[in-house]
Amino acid sequence: MSTHNQGVTISTGTIVRAFAIACLLWVAWIVRDVMLLIFISFILATIMHPAAAWAEKKGINRGVTVAFIYVIAFAAFVGVGWALAPLLVYEISQIAQNFGDYWDRVITLLPPETSASLKNIVQSNINSIAEAAKTGVAVTLTSVLSTVRGVIQAIGSFVVVLVLTFYFVVEEVAMKRALLSWIPIKFVPFTERMLFNSQFRLGGWARGQLILSLLVGICVYIALTIIGVPYPFALAALAALLEFIPYAGPILSSLFGIFFALTVSPFVAIITAAVYYAIQVIQNNVMVPKIMQKAAGVNPALSIMMILLAYELMGVIGVFLGVPAASLLVAVLESVRETRDS
Repeated sequence: MSTHNQGVTISTGTIVRAFAIACLLWVAWIVRDVMLLIFISFILATIMHPAAAWAEKKGINRGVTVAFIYVIAFAAFVGVGWALAPLLVYEISQIAQNFGDYWDRVITLLPPETSASLKNIVQSNINSIAEAAKTGVAVTLTSVLSTVRGVIQAIGSFVVVLVLTFYFVVEEVAMKRALLSWIPIKFVPFTERMLFNSQFRLGGWARGQLILSLLVGICVYIALTIIGVPYPFALAALAALLEFIPYAGPILSSLFGIFFALTVSPFVAIITAAVYYAIQVIQNNVMVPKIMQKAAGVNPALSIMMILLAYELMGVIGVFLGVPAASLLVAVLESVRETRDS
């Protein structure tokens, strides 16, 4: 009986490719803030793509279409803000001022032992915040400068996103052609599929999610107003915002609604919980199938993992970008499978 030594042979090309990929990942990590702006711009470009493509078939320049969308979006933002921002600011300020009273009302409904424990937890947190505030008085100027710098950076990032989105839509064909010209011929079919799948998935998700959030916010506002829950507009705005966070978002928004309903009465809280549940059922069985029919779903486990990963990398904003990141990953994997099977 003879034995043969078996070894693993790694070619020089494989080592070079692995090193190149590692270098690209390292560079991407260094410029992750820039990559984030590019990703957001790409999402916005996919939202505008159908309108730009339709207008182009009618002989309308893509640049004119995007500029028109910008003007309409800005006018809508200003108009809605002018009409609704005062109400939202008022309700939020009232919540901040009266939260202590609301908290006392709610915990009186609980058993004495539970309410005492909650009081101790809240009081310790309040003491910690107070101590932090005293410490922060000495660095007020630094905090102000930091805030101003943050505002300037946010404005700059917003302008960059608008400019990038404009060029992503207007120069879509030229940018795809330029990208494909730099790619080896054997990878061109995969790249074309990846771009198409990414655009299809992200665009469908983004447009559908915006409509879903708006509808959920309207439903919550109407229902809470009829029931008589305090601050229905603020709670509706919160529900619309948290709708971008799958699974956990609707649960969190319902907990806030139920909390303020408890300040009225336990019966109102039960009705409020039933309303939130009914809205979720209608959303899952009616709204999602109709609105998101052009956006293929993403595995829930993958979505949650991507949300957690994005949160670790980018903080709160990562929570809202986890699902589109998962959609992009699925688009890439789909492209690999389609290229392999073709």
